[in-house]
Amino acid sequence: MSWRYFRLTPLNPLISRDSRPFGMNQGNRARSLNWLSQSVLAGAFRTAIWKEDSRLTPEQLKTVEVSGGFPVLGGKVYFPRPLDALILSQDEKRRRTELLSVRPMEREGLGVRMPLEGISPSAPVDMPSEDFKPEPGDAFWSAETMTRWLERENSSKCEFELDSLPYPAKEERTNVTIEPISGVAEDTKLFSTVNLNFNVKVNAPIPSEYWFEQFQVAARVSCNEHDLLSEEFLVPFGGERRLTRVEENDDTKFWEPSSSLISKVKGCKRLRMVLATPAIFSKGWLPGWLEEKDGKVLGTIPWSGVTVCLRSAVVGRWRPISGWSYEKGKNGPKALRRMVPEGSVYFFEVEGGEADLEKLWLSSVCDDLQDQRDGFGLALWGPWGL
Repeated sequence: MSWRYFRLTPLNPLISRDSRPFGMNQGNRARSLNWLSQSVLAGAFRTAIWKEDSRLTPEQLKTVEVSGGFPVLGGKVYFPRPLDALILSQDEKRRRTELLSVRPMEREGLGVRMPLEGISPSAPVDMPSEDFKPEPGDAFWSAETMTRWLERENSSKCEFELDSLPYPAKEERTNVTIEPISGVAEDTKLFSTVNLNFNVKVNAPIPSEYWFEQFQVAARVSCNEHDLLSEEFLVPFGGERRLTRVEENDDTKFWEPSSSLISKVKGCKRLRMVLATPAIFSKGWLPGWLEEKDGKVLGTIPWSGVTVCLRSAVVGRWRPISGWSYEKGKNGPKALRRMVPEGSVYFFEVEGGEADLEKLWLSSVCDDLQDQRDGFGLALWGPWGL
């Protein structure tokens, strides 16, 4: 597969609509997700290709594979924070963060009913005996920080120097059309939108001063025979079709696993799968390629031939995804589906085969081919220990 790599720079705050209705007789507030949707990102690139050749059919455009949507700041790429990392304490002066690992518990004597036979709950390792509530943290970790976390096989408490980023700040704008004669708002013309501001405050070299830098978004595209994209172009993106500049980029480092992580995963008997983008599975939180058999949850990881047994999972609360279809004959609202959120972690034990991390790294683990092409369910991998 031939990939091309791009960076997107929003020229204005963007709206990444959630699934709540908006429009005439539906609602007067357009709300935004915390981050960009995979389907919106894929649609933006396919629209750009269609503008180059409007003879392409929807079926042809859907074969274009788009993945990514990861924030970039200061030349660094960031991934969603994994849910198997809990923040125990933070020391801003030393820039050190104390982390707890969440790992599967032993099955015997737990007295906990699980949704499937053969899996066990997960819990923090070395959790304090007193009342404990994890501290909040930023939404994204740098690729370097994520790699160090994935390489850890030791599950004991640890200290990390986190390189992290928050979600873009949300800004609410009120829009109104005033009738020139009466001086009041026209009916149905008073509404508000929630926008994502991609400018972030960073420390300047001069103490007590700050600079503002702008998020970019990293994506990769495989156009197959429809490779019509230029090296630089503008594309409307998200709600209200705000313009975004797209530039080709040759920085492919984070799209490939580190050599140290490859060596740790090779021959590993315990694999940890972290979702880098939200996933859509046919069985809700459970991938469709896993099935219950003889008291175990077994399956073969896509693209690998590796047979695994699911031990446990740390899954965030499901999120809805919908949208609006402009495809001829299917124009109208799309059916609402449930997504497993990014950062969710699945713990596997290898039953057969050997994982090839170069094939698995940031490949989709979704069940449906179109969801894979849209960039849902990209996964990061690493070992794990009790």
